[in-house]
Amino acid sequence: MLALALLIVGGYALIGALRSNPSGGLSSAPASNTAPQTGAASKAPVITGKEALVIKVTGPTAYVFVSAPGSANSLLFKGYLSRGDIRTYDAASMAVVVNPVENTNVFIHGTLVSKGATGKKSWTVG
Repeated sequence: MLALALLIVGGYALIGALRSNPSGGLSSAPASNTAPQTGAASKAPVITGKEALVIKVTGPTAYVFVSAPGSANSLLFKGYLSRGDIRTYDAASMAVVVNPVENTNVFIHGTLVSKGATGKKSWTVG
Protein backbone atom coordinates (compact mmCIF):
# COMPACT_ATOMS: atom_id res chain seq x y z
CA MET A 1 0.00 0.00 0.00
CA LEU A 2 2.88 2.36 0.81
CA ALA A 3 4.45 1.66 -2.58
CA LEU A 4 1.20 2.57 -4.31
CA ALA A 5 0.96 5.85 -2.37
CA LEU A 6 4.56 6.73 -3.27
CA LEU A 7 3.86 5.94 -6.93
CA ILE A 8 0.83 8.25 -6.96
CA VAL A 9 2.70 11.09 -5.21
CA GLY A 10 5.64 10.69 -7.60
CA GLY A 11 3.31 10.76 -10.60
CA TYR A 12 1.68 13.99 -9.45
CA ALA A 13 5.11 15.55 -8.85
CA LEU A 14 6.24 14.55 -12.36
CA ILE A 15 3.09 15.98 -13.95
CA GLY A 16 3.52 19.22 -12.00
CA ALA A 17 7.15 19.54 -13.09
CA LEU A 18 6.23 19.01 -16.75
CA ARG A 19 3.43 21.56 -16.60
CA SER A 20 5.68 24.20 -15.02
CA ASN A 21 7.79 24.41 -18.21
CA PRO A 22 5.67 26.35 -20.77
CA SER A 23 7.46 24.89 -23.79
CA GLY A 24 6.74 21.30 -22.86
CA GLY A 25 10.22 20.44 -21.62
CA LEU A 26 12.02 21.38 -24.85
CA SER A 27 13.40 24.72 -23.72
CA SER A 28 16.43 25.40 -21.62
CA ALA A 29 17.84 28.69 -20.47
CA PRO A 30 20.57 29.45 -17.97
CA ALA A 31 19.31 30.09 -14.43
CA SER A 32 21.26 33.34 -14.36
CA ASN A 33 19.14 34.74 -17.21
CA THR A 34 16.36 36.23 -15.07
CA ALA A 35 16.49 39.89 -16.11
CA PRO A 36 13.21 40.77 -17.86
CA GLN A 37 14.80 43.04 -20.49
CA THR A 38 17.53 40.63 -21.61
CA GLY A 39 16.25 37.48 -23.24
CA ALA A 40 12.96 37.23 -21.38
CA ALA A 41 10.23 35.49 -23.37
CA SER A 42 7.02 37.44 -23.55
CA LYS A 43 3.84 37.64 -25.57
CA ALA A 44 3.74 41.46 -25.73
CA PRO A 45 6.93 43.27 -24.74
CA VAL A 46 7.50 46.88 -25.65
CA ILE A 47 9.84 46.91 -28.68
CA THR A 48 11.53 50.26 -29.27
CA GLY A 49 13.65 49.36 -32.30
CA LYS A 50 16.77 50.23 -30.32
CA GLU A 51 17.36 46.64 -29.17
CA ALA A 52 20.43 44.93 -30.60
CA LEU A 53 18.43 41.74 -31.31
CA VAL A 54 14.72 40.87 -31.37
CA ILE A 55 13.42 37.40 -32.25
CA LYS A 56 9.67 36.98 -32.83
CA VAL A 57 8.32 33.48 -33.44
CA THR A 58 5.62 33.53 -36.13
CA GLY A 59 5.46 29.81 -36.97
CA PRO A 60 4.77 26.80 -34.74
CA THR A 61 8.25 26.57 -33.16
CA ALA A 62 11.83 27.59 -33.73
CA TYR A 63 15.13 26.52 -32.20
CA VAL A 64 17.11 29.56 -31.05
CA PHE A 65 20.71 29.85 -29.86
CA VAL A 66 22.09 33.18 -28.64
CA SER A 67 25.52 33.67 -27.09
CA ALA A 68 27.70 36.64 -26.22
CA PRO A 69 31.28 35.69 -27.08
CA GLY A 70 33.89 36.67 -24.53
CA SER A 71 31.55 37.24 -21.59
CA ALA A 72 31.53 35.19 -18.40
CA ASN A 73 27.95 34.04 -19.04
CA SER A 74 28.28 33.57 -22.77
CA LEU A 75 25.13 31.46 -23.29
CA LEU A 76 22.15 33.80 -23.30
CA PHE A 77 19.56 31.32 -24.58
CA LYS A 78 19.43 27.85 -26.09
CA GLY A 79 16.15 26.09 -26.75
CA TYR A 80 12.81 26.04 -28.50
CA LEU A 81 10.40 28.95 -28.64
CA SER A 82 6.73 28.76 -29.60
CA ARG A 83 4.48 30.88 -31.80
CA GLY A 84 4.02 34.32 -30.26
CA ASP A 85 7.18 34.23 -28.13
CA ILE A 86 9.40 37.30 -28.38
CA ARG A 87 12.97 37.55 -27.10
CA THR A 88 15.05 40.73 -26.90
CA TYR A 89 18.80 41.05 -26.28
CA ASP A 90 21.07 44.05 -25.86
CA ALA A 91 24.55 42.55 -25.47
CA ALA A 92 27.32 44.40 -27.31
CA SER A 93 28.30 41.33 -29.35
CA MET A 94 26.27 38.17 -30.02
CA ALA A 95 26.20 35.05 -32.16
CA VAL A 96 22.68 33.97 -33.19
CA VAL A 97 21.38 30.76 -34.79
CA VAL A 98 17.71 30.20 -35.68
CA ASN A 99 16.21 27.04 -37.18
CA PRO A 100 13.92 27.08 -39.10
CA VAL A 101 14.29 30.78 -39.72
CA GLU A 102 11.08 30.93 -41.79
CA ASN A 103 9.17 30.52 -38.50
CA THR A 104 10.61 33.78 -37.15
CA ASN A 105 11.16 37.46 -37.70
CA VAL A 106 14.70 38.36 -36.64
CA PHE A 107 15.54 42.05 -36.21
CA ILE A 108 19.11 43.33 -35.72
CA HIS A 109 19.24 46.96 -34.60
CA GLY A 110 15.66 47.41 -35.84
CA THR A 111 16.24 45.92 -39.31
CA LEU A 112 14.41 42.74 -40.38
CA VAL A 113 17.21 40.38 -41.47
CA SER A 114 15.33 37.08 -41.79
CA LYS A 115 12.93 38.02 -44.60
CA GLY A 116 12.84 35.33 -47.30
CA ALA A 117 15.39 33.08 -45.58
CA THR A 118 14.69 29.37 -45.01
CA GLY A 119 16.26 26.57 -42.98
CA LYS A 120 19.03 27.20 -40.49
CA LYS A 121 20.43 30.74 -40.45
CA SER A 122 23.07 32.45 -38.32
CA TRP A 123 24.10 36.05 -37.71
CA THR A 124 26.70 37.99 -35.78
CA VAL A 125 25.41 41.05 -33.92
CA GLY A 126 27.75 43.77 -32.81
